[in-house]
Amino acid sequence: MSRFSSFKSHIIKSPKLTLVIIVAFAVFPIWLTNLSPLILKYKLLDNKKPISLNAKKKIIPTSSAKLPIAKTQRFIETKIKINKGDTLIEVLTRSHITIREATLLIKSLAQKFDPKRLKPGDHVKIIFKADNTSNSKTKNENLRDLYSVSIIPSLHDTYIVSKTLNNKYLTKKLRKIDKRTTHLSTGVIKSSLYKSALKSNIPPQIIMELIRIYSWDVDFQRDFQRGDSFRVLYEKYTLENGHFSRYGNILYSNLILREKKNPLYRFDQANTKADYYDPNGRSARKALMRTPINGARLSSGYGRRKHPILGYSKMHRGLDFAAPIGTPIFAAGNGKIAYKGWHKTYGNYLKIRHNSTYITVYAHLSKFHRITKSGARVKQGQVIGYVGTTGRSTGPHLHYEIIKSGRKTNPLKIKMPSGLRLKGSILKKFLAHKQNIHTILEKKASKDQIQKKYPIRKYTTFTQ
Repeated sequence: MSRFSSFKSHIIKSPKLTLVIIVAFAVFPIWLTNLSPLILKYKLLDNKKPISLNAKKKIIPTSSAKLPIAKTQRFIETKIKINKGDTLIEVLTRSHITIREATLLIKSLAQKFDPKRLKPGDHVKIIFKADNTSNSKTKNENLRDLYSVSIIPSLHDTYIVSKTLNNKYLTKKLRKIDKRTTHLSTGVIKSSLYKSALKSNIPPQIIMELIRIYSWDVDFQRDFQRGDSFRVLYEKYTLENGHFSRYGNILYSNLILREKKNPLYRFDQANTKADYYDPNGRSARKALMRTPINGARLSSGYGRRKHPILGYSKMHRGLDFAAPIGTPIFAAGNGKIAYKGWHKTYGNYLKIRHNSTYITVYAHLSKFHRITKSGARVKQGQVIGYVGTTGRSTGPHLHYEIIKSGRKTNPLKIKMPSGLRLKGSILKKFLAHKQNIHTILEKKASKDQIQKKYPIRKYTTFTQ
């Protein structure tokens, strides 16, 4: 009783303690009935399912509206091949492009590419924006919303005309870069240079270039014999994707005829025209070509012979080269056309004056090249006409004459005047260039020797 009396006296003397006791008595019943862990563990809801103390909170969005899904723009691409007689505006309008839009597009393209240069086999790629409002994926979608047009006139060049946001047209040119490699081919002549080179996997266009650069000094009918050999170093270009692009130039060649070497080097500098030179810097290009035609057979030489039509012996003051009708004939050297037309038994006849000393004659032509006119100037190697059999002739061939100082001479025996000879600083550059070519040849040769000594073996895999 004394303890209670002392406690009561403390409460009366301490107002703060009195306030704490009153608040505790007020809060305790609420805590006991709602917030006690014991009550929370066993309190039942209306569905009589217990509430887990570890239950995760469920986040309920404030709005039940669905968020918008971003749509991806689809494109429809059409690639068209240009056929004979097609024009660009016809191709575009056939592809559902309006005439007004096609006209504006071509106007923009013409700033960088002339549409008239399109030729059969070229391609035009048209890209439209597909209509995303329709669920249909057929070709009947709205194709009138143009995105771009690409003109592909070659493997390397592409012209892209794109439509801007303000409905204007912008043309860009894209050029694919070629990768250059060099290839060395060698071979032995067993029949003809052309056939033997083909067997050595040399491309036909490289073979024709090889024949051209030696045509000033080599008689391809008489100078070759079985066992002669050749070496050719040439360029090959491929696109970035590895596809073949084109063949380039012959960098080096060597015809070994009857054990005599005839090396030629291609040399191209700013101060000189790209040409082929011998090891001493003398140009392989002579003032006149001995054989102004490729791939022809020497059917009749210079000298007395029995005429195939007249039947009696007569002096033949020229060379006859048998070839199919239409084979191109080249100007033997730079000069001026002195006569063009029909001339007695020569048929279609062409005479070129090269200088005060030399004149060349071409007879029995089927037709003349369109550039050949009396008084016109021609360059060496330029096509001037085509093989025929006009006049007194037994078959298609070219009759070729060289007139020196007014006298007809044998083209195979005449000493041709030499061409350009390099001197001074240009000669020094050429000799350095020649050394670089020999370095490439040595690397190519050593690589070939390694491959022959250690060939790549091919294994066959068997599966059961």
